[in-house]
Amino acid sequence: MIRHHLLALATASTLLLSSAAQAEGGNLYLYGHLGQAMIEERLLVSYEDDSDTSIGVRLGWNVNSWLGVEVGYSNFGEFQSTCCVPGPFQRLDYDTVELGLRGRWAFGDSSWYGVGRAGVHRWDDGTGRGSRRDSYYGVGLGYRIDERFSVGVDYDLYQTDNAFRDVDRVGVGVEVAF
Repeated sequence: MIRHHLLALATASTLLLSSAAQAEGGNLYLYGHLGQAMIEERLLVSYEDDSDTSIGVRLGWNVNSWLGVEVGYSNFGEFQSTCCVPGPFQRLDYDTVELGLRGRWAFGDSSWYGVGRAGVHRWDDGTGRGSRRDSYYGVGLGYRIDERFSVGVDYDLYQTDNAFRDVDRVGVGVEVAF
């Protein structure tokens, strides 16, 4: 299953890089993030372990000064769930490949900026039922250190087709433009 995600990420990255190389003034960036992922508890589903460390990377191309296109991969970690019926824990191991848009707005003449992102992601919960596609969206606040480096904090919500298992992520990240 992970091979399919990596193949999709590699293909999308190649397409993104070739498009950016042909465009004048294209601005590529790589964004790596580390955070805490939390699975939402709703109705009759509870979790013995409802949070874990999340890591991820996004490769993007700034179309203009405020709009970017991104492709990325994230691993949300493992969660242990129980249901309304007593029984063994169900282990969920979430990862996702995503494609979306990013808006970035500077706050006046300062180095601070706001970020909004939305797109689709293909996720797998590690249960063997296959991967599925849903939407994600998020907001963030960043600080531009210089022309190449930025740091930021983000909140993202990854929806799943099972409303009991949406994943929230809060994290910090570093962006390198090239």
